[in-house]
Amino acid sequence: SRLVAEDRRPRLVASIHAGDFIYGTKVFANYESPDTRQYVLLQKAPGEIFQRNLSQAFGEKRYSSRTQLLLESFDFAQFRRRLNSSKSSLLTFTDLPPGFATLNISVGHLLGVPTDLRGSVPALAMIYVGFFLSGFFAGMGLLSIISVIALHLRFAPHIQYSLNPDNPDGSGGIGSLGDTLWFFASLIGAVGVLVSVFLVNVEWSYLYKGYGQVLFMLWLGLPYTLAVSIVLVPGLAVRRQVRGYKSFREKQLKEEARLFNSFKEFKEAPDEEIIATKRAINERLENIQTQMEKLRKMRNSHIDNKS
Repeated sequence: SRLVAEDRRPRLVASIHAGDFIYGTKVFANYESPDTRQYVLLQKAPGEIFQRNLSQAFGEKRYSSRTQLLLESFDFAQFRRRLNSSKSSLLTFTDLPPGFATLNISVGHLLGVPTDLRGSVPALAMIYVGFFLSGFFAGMGLLSIISVIALHLRFAPHIQYSLNPDNPDGSGGIGSLGDTLWFFASLIGAVGVLVSVFLVNVEWSYLYKGYGQVLFMLWLGLPYTLAVSIVLVPGLAVRRQVRGYKSFREKQLKEEARLFNSFKEFKEAPDEEIIATKRAINERLENIQTQMEKLRKMRNSHIDNKS
């Protein structure tokens, strides 16, 4: 809690259930210092009950209509200035029915509950409850993955305004963003290993059927597909914007170099003045060359190797 309380970076918290969201934000608020403002990013305008719950979660002083942001009208550049000007936290809430839990039950049923569990009603009930709970919690993770990808795609067009080739991370100052995605992907991959161990070690009754084998392979590969997607999809979006920025900036630097080179022609002037002017021009040209080198070495995204 000490680390969280002293961390000044903006944070993102996601939940799919109103009760979990309210509880989570109350706990989250306890780790924040009293002067931290908490912004809530919503997909749509909340109803009266949800509005009241938000006020209870954050407190009347912290939450108001001014700290409520709608995704459809979200201005990233303006909000970035808000985050930089004060201690702030960003939270997001998405209401989603437990459809993934129902889907998981359906898949488990179609794969076929093991024969030795069918003779006992309590055991059969427990296995279906297990399907529901595992699917529900997996659905929460799936929603978080979709939310992260959607937010990255939403913010990617504005990322060029945050790039700085002089940043030592070699990624224009957005290296931590990619590191977070790689860490998230590794967690998803670890969950995928656990899911794979479970699926492989259960003796499914209908696995010999064609549709059972297809479902089994789809369910087995889903976590790994998501792990790749959460790195690849934002990476491709960021790469496109960074390439555009680098191309535009390189043209600017080349034009500056061309203009400074044109100043090297002198008609009549004292030798000392010519020498001093040439030295200043050469220093500017060296600076431009250094900037171009840094620009070329800057990674296009977290899925690219360092130059």
